[in-house]
Amino acid sequence: MPRSLTRTGVVILLAATLVAAAASVGLLLSRNTVVIADKELEVLAANAHTLASGLRYSDDTGEWHLDLPQVLASRFDPAYGRAFYAVRDGSGRAVLSSMDQMPGDVPIVLPNSTFEEPATFRLRRGGMVLRGLSIPVEIAGTPLIVQVADNVIHPDVVTDDLSADFLARVSWVILPVFVALAAVCFGTLHLCMRPIHLLSRRAAALSGANERLPEDETPDEIRPLVRAMNAALDRAERAFDAQRHFTAEAAHQMRTPLAVLKAHAELIQDRRTGALLDHDVTALERIVDQLLILAEIDTAEIAPSGTPVDLRALAEAAVEFLDPLAARQGVELVLDTPAEPVLVDGHEEPLYQAILNLLHNALGHSPAAGKVRVGVLAPGMVEVADQGPGVPLQQRELVFRRFWRSQGERATRRRGAGLGLAIVQRVADLHRGSIEVEDAPGGGALFRLRLPALAAAESAAA
Repeated sequence: MPRSLTRTGVVILLAATLVAAAASVGLLLSRNTVVIADKELEVLAANAHTLASGLRYSDDTGEWHLDLPQVLASRFDPAYGRAFYAVRDGSGRAVLSSMDQMPGDVPIVLPNSTFEEPATFRLRRGGMVLRGLSIPVEIAGTPLIVQVADNVIHPDVVTDDLSADFLARVSWVILPVFVALAAVCFGTLHLCMRPIHLLSRRAAALSGANERLPEDETPDEIRPLVRAMNAALDRAERAFDAQRHFTAEAAHQMRTPLAVLKAHAELIQDRRTGALLDHDVTALERIVDQLLILAEIDTAEIAPSGTPVDLRALAEAAVEFLDPLAARQGVELVLDTPAEPVLVDGHEEPLYQAILNLLHNALGHSPAAGKVRVGVLAPGMVEVADQGPGVPLQQRELVFRRFWRSQGERATRRRGAGLGLAIVQRVADLHRGSIEVEDAPGGGALFRLRLPALAAAESAAA
């Protein structure tokens, strides 16, 4: 199934960005956890050293006493239930404790241990989760262990909550950034795809035989494709040229034998046989002439010339030329033209041939005593209507194909090769115009040739 390159690129970029963002958030969260843990350890160590500095030994009572600043004393208040401390001697016996729940089986670091760094611990006791630190100290020559701990599930201990909420908080920052990034990705890809869209429009607009897609103006990534397409067009043009030259040469070679054959037909004593032969030869001559016209206009590259061509004059000339033929068939040619010239931008000879072939087609389908109406309308239109059988809807595109003939024409052996309307179509295309067929009022077929009108200023000047 064809896919949109822009949509595919945006999806891939956004997916990659989302993965990168998730990885970044994970790293930030991990880093945030480490930073918070280090900060908590620093706070615990500071509290432990403050406790150690407040320890006093009384020789009179033989007991240890603790003097703490009011802020720290409030922090270790048993009623508060947030922080706890204990001071243990070398044997692990608690000589001072903020409450009885302080566990006695926490890791002990003795002064004479080879481990000289503070030791951390984490325990669950009495519905609390204690995270603490033990540090070895020496007070008045006595080795002691000072332990401090925080109840991490206490409402005032928010560091874990901060860690847990980190992703949610960061998401509010990442979300608009992600949306902005999506817009940037789409805009960037749309900008990158612009040359491809431009090439598509240029390819669709190719009409002349020598027109090609520009290679120098294309990005490096698609230049090989453009080069390959131009090469394919070159091959197709060479093949078409060979066919066109063969058609033209064959038509030229047939002209002389047909002229000789027509001369011999005039010498035949039997007038009826001679007339039939002359009629057939005339039909063959017309086919040859049409082949030559097609070969000529196929090689033509007609660009807007700015030269005014009067459709009214061309229609009058075509009617005058075919009027004797129409009279022999018993068909009346009716010409309806405006008083003023109808000027179009084009080339006279191809346009004359187009109108002439429209009239030939109408005469070929008109019954005896019928009428063929020829109308010229501003700004640039020629209409030819006959009173024949008309063109069925399903055949209205086929009639402009080369050598196409309906089954009825084949059955009645009506002379013609199916080239006249193909010539009209080709001339219309060369002039950036159009040809269409519909039902004529009262029956028959109505062919309408539309051509680009000359600009108003040019018409006035003409």
